Amino acid sequence: MRFLAVGGTCFVLTVLLNFAFKWTILSGNPTTSMIAATTIASFASYLLNKKWTFSEQGKHRSSVEMVLFALVCGIGILLNSAPVYISRYVIGLETPAYSLLVQETADFVAGPVIGTAIAMIFRWWAMDRFVFPAVRKVVVAQPSGVDAEGQQSYVATVTPLNTGEIKAQPGKRATYPPTRSLPVVQGSGEDRLSA
Repeated sequence: MRFLAVGGTCFVLTVLLNFAFKWTILSGNPTTSMIAATTIASFASYLLNKKWTFSEQGKHRSSVEMVLFALVCGIGILLNSAPVYISRYVIGLETPAYSLLVQETADFVAGPVIGTAIAMIFRWWAMDRFVFPAVRKVVVAQPSGVDAEGQQSYVATVTPLNTGEIKAQPGKRATYPPTRSLPVVQGSGEDRLSA
């Protein structure tokens, strides 16, 4: 839901900037207008997604995260702008062959509607998977001995794993500190971790 709220906010920002650019400093350059508007809205999207949408998920180092976000946004900007280019220059929906109303309607449907829908699906998938990956936890239970009743007891090690920050050293297993051990408590037929 948060991703859609951020997307809706950035969509409105993109549309406003696109028309502002297209009717002023970038008149006659609809694809460039869409690229500029989407680029500015992408910066707002990064801040909102980082601080609100994906705030509970794993964190890369900021430099890695920004590079990944820029890459995802760059691809998203191309996906968002491609329908405008196709509408204008491949199909030819522009003046003087068509009226200004047809041209502007085609630009709006191609960029902010079709392009944004395609780019939104890609961005959601890529941000969730690569830019702001979820923290995954691995639980390993190891025998720790026998308790007073003769039951085997275990110690479980819970390790948070952020897929973007697991460090593997040559010849060793991948690790991610910190880990903490939790005792396993026997009860009602199933083992449970006690914190």
